[in-house]
Amino acid sequence: MKTYSIILAGGKGERFWPISRRRKPKQVLNIFTGKPLVLEAYERARKFGDVIVITSKEIEDVIRDIIGNDADIIAEPVGKNTAPAIYWVAKREDINPEDILFVTPSDHIIGNIPNFVEAVNKGIEYASKGHIVVFGIKPNRPESGYGYIEAGEELDEKVAKVKKFYEKPSIKRATEFVKKGNFYWNSGMFVFSKKTILEAFERYAPDIVKAYESSKNMEEFYHSVVDISIDYAIMEKAKNIVVVKADFYWEDAGAYTALERIYHPDASGNTMFGKVITKKATGNIIYAEDGIVATYGVKDMIIVHTKDATLVIPKKHAQKVKELVEELKKKHLTEYL
Repeated sequence: MKTYSIILAGGKGERFWPISRRRKPKQVLNIFTGKPLVLEAYERARKFGDVIVITSKEIEDVIRDIIGNDADIIAEPVGKNTAPAIYWVAKREDINPEDILFVTPSDHIIGNIPNFVEAVNKGIEYASKGHIVVFGIKPNRPESGYGYIEAGEELDEKVAKVKKFYEKPSIKRATEFVKKGNFYWNSGMFVFSKKTILEAFERYAPDIVKAYESSKNMEEFYHSVVDISIDYAIMEKAKNIVVVKADFYWEDAGAYTALERIYHPDASGNTMFGKVITKKATGNIIYAEDGIVATYGVKDMIIVHTKDATLVIPKKHAQKVKELVEELKKKHLTEYL
């Protein structure tokens, strides 16, 4: 039995516009930890065996430059979310039915690596018994930007059956989840055997199986298959799912507000990068990639200035940056994407 790590590296990082662009999405940025997040994910994944990276054709060369030309990289012709990507890899003939697949995003920040390795190995143990394994992070605050896992019956000290998944809740509901104590953030990492996940696709996502079987090649498969996440296609339907209650540091770099949790704000609560001048400004995230940013009297804002674009948005709307990116597309201002 071998373990293969699958790194999902095809995301666009639109919530980090304008730092993140089509050819420079957040997984290749080094503003979070000092090195590209995809490289950190690759280095962690190699601890468990062979690594397969799934990305887009648009940034395949960028990814290769970061992790090496000899890496096993699959370049998707078009993005169709995580379920088709995982199915495509699981069908590879060089992967045996009993082999284990550890699936991880490329844009998460993970600390306390010994605890991370211990948690993944615990997941591999349960995956080898026919379970689909997810990793839950104990929440330290109400967070409406993450999905949640409700843990049920305990199987051992670190593992429980999954009772239910919840998509991004309101702050009010997230607060209730935190108080209950048996709710965990969904880390977006999974472990399962090839046999187990293919059986799950046969049962819960037959349209993906049909698209694969009726396609002659990857191009045909990706252009005919449905656009759907593994969460919607499999996780919310399957019954044999368990959660490993992880105790490593985890941060989803999902929006600019993640920066003030990674770095320490100054005495005024400002998190600043580059040449920045502030006066009577509090609780802001300010990033100057080019030139200088000067602010007076602003509070709880995200201000990002690059060579050709400037973003100004309240922190409470950090997740809405993606909507501005959609506006750029609608107005055919694609040179700024």
